[in-house]
Amino acid sequence: MRHSIYLKKYIYSILTIILLFVIWQVIASIKDVELIYPSLGTIFKRISETLSTWDSASAILLTFVKVLISVLICLIISFIITFLYYLIPSSTYIIRPIVTIMKVAPFAAIAVYLFLAISSTAAPYILTSFVVLPIMIESFISGVDNLNKEIDDDLKTLDISKFRKFFVGIVPILFPTIIMSLLSSFGLGFKTMIMGEYICSTNHSIGGYIYDYKSSTSYDYILAWVVILVFLIGLIDLLIRFMGKKIKNK
Repeated sequence: MRHSIYLKKYIYSILTIILLFVIWQVIASIKDVELIYPSLGTIFKRISETLSTWDSASAILLTFVKVLISVLICLIISFIITFLYYLIPSSTYIIRPIVTIMKVAPFAAIAVYLFLAISSTAAPYILTSFVVLPIMIESFISGVDNLNKEIDDDLKTLDISKFRKFFVGIVPILFPTIIMSLLSSFGLGFKTMIMGEYICSTNHSIGGYIYDYKSSTSYDYILAWVVILVFLIGLIDLLIRFMGKKIKNK
């Protein structure tokens, strides 16, 4: 029964993708402006050309590495802040306003400022952290707040330092929350990193290539990158859902 439901989902997903391609081809045929509305044949040709070059493949790999570095840095910072909250619960009055500011700050304005203030290479890292870090901090602090009271009382009876109580006693309990936060942060961070690269026109990056193609009105290559990125981000989302189900089943 479960397999038939999954099969139906995949079939409907594939049919939806095919329908979108058909709609685009109809629009391209009606508009008949190849520069702005390239045909599917042109788009897939550009996809093939893009993926067959080392520059594009290395740009994708480099963006993945940059997102991984950003997420790991955010993870370390989140652990430090959560440990501080565990030590001093009243620190939440300082932590939460900072997290709120990071969440509501206008992304584009910050991107432009960082582009001018530092460099187009470093700015996307900071922009990605601005988006990922608040999610991680809120998730970890919420996990600490929702700890079972009996577990918390048992930890208080142990004659060990609070450092060991946190990293040996609490962190393992929060492990499913940490993994899910990492996975979802990577998916969101990947999209944020590309947007940051685009705004900052970072050299040898996915966002940088899209910016260059926009400047040269090469819209067929832009659409090729859109299809590639939708496929990559779709794979990341599928991985997140798969890992999430595995963690919940445990």
